[in-house]
Amino acid sequence: MKIVIILASILLITSCSTTSEIYKSDVPQNEVNNIVVFEPCCDLGIIESGSMIIPHKESNKKTSEHIKKFMKKYKKYFRVKEIIDLDSADVRFIKICDYSFFNLQNANKKKRDFASHPIIDSILAANNARFGLLIDYSGFFRTNGNINAETAKGIVAAALIGYGSIPIESNSVLHAIIIDSQNNNIAFYRNSHLKNSSPVNTRTIERHIIDIFDGYFPKIE
Repeated sequence: MKIVIILASILLITSCSTTSEIYKSDVPQNEVNNIVVFEPCCDLGIIESGSMIIPHKESNKKTSEHIKKFMKKYKKYFRVKEIIDLDSADVRFIKICDYSFFNLQNANKKKRDFASHPIIDSILAANNARFGLLIDYSGFFRTNGNINAETAKGIVAAALIGYGSIPIESNSVLHAIIIDSQNNNIAFYRNSHLKNSSPVNTRTIERHIIDIFDGYFPKIE
């Protein structure tokens, strides 16, 4: 009997990343500056048993803080004017996340018609800024015990029926949108997808951000 093990990724010990094409409006890139960075919308989960993803608030807070820290550290390169801190329970934060990224699919298809939200516009106006950066970060990661257990199941299945699978260790997607409040559309949009690199790892987060803005903002030196 021929034994086949299907890999859910290239290898568990390697990571695989893809980045979408850059969308940008007619606004010259050198005019996209003094950007207000909003509290990142993070939605991460953990898999402890089987394939059930459980929300992980601690990871959401940790990743949100590191995104802001990284943007602040390299604010010159990302043309950051201000970083807005909002508590996850803040109604404004909840509405911004719900509204902005509920429209991501529509924004992908028809970016020029993407409409901002009154709360976003009011915060930009209060900071005397035209552009606002919205970041949505989602994904999951497995515990070591779960990875070992699910991998063992795949090996046993392959031995018994000739077919088995190795689980994806982790997965994450980061979307970045720069809203143009003056033209009421999107000045920039791109997303980054990364497998088998823990979404809570600082290097993973930084890789997402660097990859997304590569070719749009100056390279970090």
